[in-house]
Amino acid sequence: MSFSVWDFVSSTQDAALRGHVLATSADSDDFAATLADENPLIVYHSSLQHLRKAFEDSDYQPPQGSILVQWHGSIFPELVPLDLIRLLNRQLLVGDLVVKASDDHQRGTVLKSETKCVIRTTATYKHRDHAQAIPAHFPTLDKVKQITANPRSIQSPPDSDDDRSRGNIPQANGFSRSRTLSEYTLNRANVDSVDVVEAPTLFHDVDLFDLRTPTDYQKGDPVMYQDWAGVIRSVVEEVTLRLINSTVVVLSPDVRVSQPGAQPTYSTYALGDMIAVRKADLRLGRWLFGAYDPNVEPLGVVAKIRVVGMTIDWQSHRYLDVSNLGPGQMPSEEIGVDEIDSGDYIFYDMQCFTAHPAKLSSHDEFTSDPDVGALCGPRVRFTDIDHARTKYADAPEAAKLFSQSRAANLGFDMNIYQVVDSKSFVHVQWQDGTKSREPTADLIYADFTEEDIYPGDLVCTRDVSESSGAEKRPNKVGVAQRVIADECIAHVRWFASPRLHLDTKAEYLALPNYQLGQLSDTVEEISIYDIVVPLGLDIGFLDNVGHIGVSSQAGQHEQTESSGDGYDWLGHVLENHMDGTYTIRLGASSNVRNIRAHIDTISLALDPERILQKDMFDPNDPYHQDAIDDDMEMDTEAAMEDDDMGIIMMGDRQEAIEYILDGPSEPGNDDNEDAWSTDDDTDRSGERMELDLTSRKSEPNTQGDLHTITIPAYALLESNVPVGHRFFEERGTPSAQALRKVMKEHAMLSTEKAMPMGIYVRSWESHCNLLRAVIIGASETPYAQCPFIFDVLLPEDFPRKPPKFHFYHWTTGNFARNAKINPNLYEDGVVCLSLLNTWPGQETEGWTPGQSTLLQALISIQSLILVQEPFYNEPGYDGKRDIPGTGIQSVAYSERAFLQSRGFLQHALTSVTSQATDLSLEGVEDIIRDLYVQKGGPEVLKEVLETGKGLIERSRASDHEAMSRRDGISLLSKGACLVLDKILDDLKCFLMEERNE
Repeated sequence: MSFSVWDFVSSTQDAALRGHVLATSADSDDFAATLADENPLIVYHSSLQHLRKAFEDSDYQPPQGSILVQWHGSIFPELVPLDLIRLLNRQLLVGDLVVKASDDHQRGTVLKSETKCVIRTTATYKHRDHAQAIPAHFPTLDKVKQITANPRSIQSPPDSDDDRSRGNIPQANGFSRSRTLSEYTLNRANVDSVDVVEAPTLFHDVDLFDLRTPTDYQKGDPVMYQDWAGVIRSVVEEVTLRLINSTVVVLSPDVRVSQPGAQPTYSTYALGDMIAVRKADLRLGRWLFGAYDPNVEPLGVVAKIRVVGMTIDWQSHRYLDVSNLGPGQMPSEEIGVDEIDSGDYIFYDMQCFTAHPAKLSSHDEFTSDPDVGALCGPRVRFTDIDHARTKYADAPEAAKLFSQSRAANLGFDMNIYQVVDSKSFVHVQWQDGTKSREPTADLIYADFTEEDIYPGDLVCTRDVSESSGAEKRPNKVGVAQRVIADECIAHVRWFASPRLHLDTKAEYLALPNYQLGQLSDTVEEISIYDIVVPLGLDIGFLDNVGHIGVSSQAGQHEQTESSGDGYDWLGHVLENHMDGTYTIRLGASSNVRNIRAHIDTISLALDPERILQKDMFDPNDPYHQDAIDDDMEMDTEAAMEDDDMGIIMMGDRQEAIEYILDGPSEPGNDDNEDAWSTDDDTDRSGERMELDLTSRKSEPNTQGDLHTITIPAYALLESNVPVGHRFFEERGTPSAQALRKVMKEHAMLSTEKAMPMGIYVRSWESHCNLLRAVIIGASETPYAQCPFIFDVLLPEDFPRKPPKFHFYHWTTGNFARNAKINPNLYEDGVVCLSLLNTWPGQETEGWTPGQSTLLQALISIQSLILVQEPFYNEPGYDGKRDIPGTGIQSVAYSERAFLQSRGFLQHALTSVTSQATDLSLEGVEDIIRDLYVQKGGPEVLKEVLETGKGLIERSRASDHEAMSRRDGISLLSKGACLVLDKILDDLKCFLMEERNE
């Protein structure tokens, strides 16, 4: 069984013990990610005591076989063995990708969801020193009292297995004897005199679509102002607190509040929660009823949460292209309470994104659950109280459902409920076009992959024709009708005469002047690797789109009437159809309604994920800071550079190098050049490439002559450093001390048999701190037989700082494309490797001056990056190996990397044999030429063609059972074989042309 963040779970030892998942070994939420900064108080199951250090060292990502759960009614989260957890319900939202736990061969998209809930009313609490009683949610009251009475109980051993299974405080034994509860920052409000005078009431079978969160404005929600549309990036809230003596105070937004007993640094609160605050903060509050009394415990209920400020990321305009507009030409990003309450800003309610069942206006409208957060635990209220009173009037104890009148609560609406149980079903459209209704507990989240194609997706062919200027046109554009997932085949219905231009500066980015028109009757079977969803046309469920209101296909699609309020130009997608049309809900209009719109009349308007990307960059992050510092240092060195400095002339090089490495010696002479230059004819048989295709010497030719081509693993070149080297401008002038350290690295690289097979390095005499490496993918990986080029800089402060690496990601050549070929190799050249300090790893995995070497970095790239199953190199993905559906994704990733690698090979071969100079290959052309095509050499290209042909024949001859177990390397899908066939044809033609020449 696999679990995900926010799953609703129970204990296998006590079904009454329920909670939700905070983090797993496979994926962690923001909550778990921030725990490392908070000195968190975590409870450990008695059998997991030994994992505490590993858990903390991993920034609180649970180790394999464990899960972090927040039990309801418990104060602190607990790390629990997986086998003690049972899944009860899973939150799935419209647009989520899923697979069946029992059948993971294809994925599906959630179309709508329906949930039945059990909700709990507030309890009534009273302080013994005051006559008033107040309604609130405070399910941890007894636990807080227990800790107050016995502070050491949090670290005591469990009294019994029964106590442990019920989540009682004595079982929370996750801390060493030397660590006491007083070390933790907790909210220590005194609740000893607080009693429950009326218990909460449970109500069953409540439809989730009748509920919503009490918060009006949420991060990611759309905002409209005049003709602008944006997304809420952050909000500033002020809390109104009703104290236990019924006085009311408004707290400053800067005040941190939390529930009694909780850790205030990261705990959250909600409307209706009992919270405590420091007396000093109370004294400075704005009092609405009563006045500050230092004798009153600073304890009360959150009666109101008001947004008094927000920042907005303005992303779209009704008429203007905003890409070239500066901040001064846009509305202010920050607005206050006056603007929020003015009515000039329209806040788009994405929580209730479909019509309520009581308000459906047509037979094709549907209702789906709102997004209220976790399906167990959140605070909610009814969307339409009058409708709810009527609908649930016959429920047991219905009078208590709305028992909290405003008059009895100083004008505040305290009919706030907590979801304590739920059962959900979702409607799913599968890749093959079928639909089904499934319990969410039977489904598993599926991560998006590069090759994901679903029915209704707008796609275009990867084959394009050059157009005028900076544009290119795909050969075909259409709508996916169905996908045969295990064959990687899609059925696409093409548009008859589409006009779609793609930006040549970005991979398959649709320019806004598209007009796709009518669909033809032609449906073609095509490999999913031959088609792509263009950026800009990747319109999915709940995406916010701009609607121009007039179809570009006159007479084909109904024109919609404007409501006249100026806000019916923005909507969100509820459904995509198989004919290039979408159901759009105009949720900001005064006349909220659904319309059917053709793709030619809509365009993507807002991207909520953009605010997440902005928030991800933290300039104070040590990795970012290191990069900034390095760039500043290198820029300074480049600015001071003298072109005549730092050059070791040919005749003096040995004397200089030997002096640096070994101290003073007799001057060398030209006769000794071969002793230190490695570009010689030394036979290093067996040193290179255990790749089933290469050797240091070639086989005898048909004439009986023995031709041997030696490809040295390392060579120092006399030619000038290529200006196309990524670090050419940063080459600087190494000092004598720096040069000594650099040449020690060269000495290691030049040592016979030092480098593993498949690694070649070239450097230049004039600037030996610059290197270029060719790494050939090893056998039994998607990268086998294909070249990967890296530029390297050994900076001035090397080895105190690690080498800088740049990876050349080529986008020309059959199936060489602008998509990551490996999770650690980025399209912009970044190489993510903990040894290079470009990726956070364990402390022992980073660059260690005096111990780490350039050779280690090269070997790490070959052995740790260019691996057999690259999919699992994604951060956190290694823990997903046993999750249904993940294996299919891994195979698809390997197949794409396999095809893309051969596209890299085609690019390299055509570049080194053409007249045009490829700056990324200067200095290593001979390696590519001699390795792949030169007679007398290994002639790897012939091996590529032979193995590729055999792979296609073997794959096409395999039965369904064998193909279901394919790995994307030794067996390929039908769709992958179609693409590989074309790649091999191109490579074969290339080889024939080379032979003819």
